[in-house]
Amino acid sequence: MGSTPASAAGPNLTPSPWKASAERSRKPDDKEHQHTGESRCRHRRVVRHRRGHRPRPGGRWLSRRCLGSPSRLHQRLAEELGNGSIAIEVDVTDRDSIVAAADRIHHEIGNTDVLVNNAGVMLLGPFDSDQRDDHRQMIEVNLLGAISTAEVFLDQLKAGGGDIINVSSVAGRTARAGSGVYATTKWGINGWSESLRQELLPDVRVTLVEPGVVATELPDHITHAETKLVVQQLYDKAEVHR
Repeated sequence: MGSTPASAAGPNLTPSPWKASAERSRKPDDKEHQHTGESRCRHRRVVRHRRGHRPRPGGRWLSRRCLGSPSRLHQRLAEELGNGSIAIEVDVTDRDSIVAAADRIHHEIGNTDVLVNNAGVMLLGPFDSDQRDDHRQMIEVNLLGAISTAEVFLDQLKAGGGDIINVSSVAGRTARAGSGVYATTKWGINGWSESLRQELLPDVRVTLVEPGVVATELPDHITHAETKLVVQQLYDKAEVHR
């Protein structure tokens, strides 16, 4: 199996021993890393480029909390990564936006070696018509966004024998009431990753990460007030991992 599940936590928000290993490479030379991550601005994601950075043992995981405007977030990410890093705001639901970012990276820096698909929203709530916009948003961001980003960067990844790292969830293994569509997107990521692994080897390696509770702003996105309150209370009680 080429996928790498990395969580033992259940979907009931019990803590997970998962440690992110989000930037790995098979070759010792400098690698070009692209990383989609979350911000407070819905649909908008950050592509991080890391140039000449070697991850610490066990991987390096950076908080993607938005502490201001998107431009400020981008600046903070680039400064934290250092080594000539750049950050580009990208809408993963808009293929043209992804293409523009890929073209800029290719022309300014070179081919991508590692793509981390981490963009996602967790809009939990009851399955009814009031939540239909949330359902569509989760599918477009969590699932189609990852698929589109991998498709756009695929030629660059194949050129250098690269890696695709898809961040799923323990919700990709089981589901609870109120999480049906969110779980659907994560089950979709899991199935797509397994198929993609078989199709792309040996040119591109595909890794699947399935974290449990991690300290991000995911609960902040929930639009259903009662569900948001319950989830936040569970996050407050759980030993979340940062």
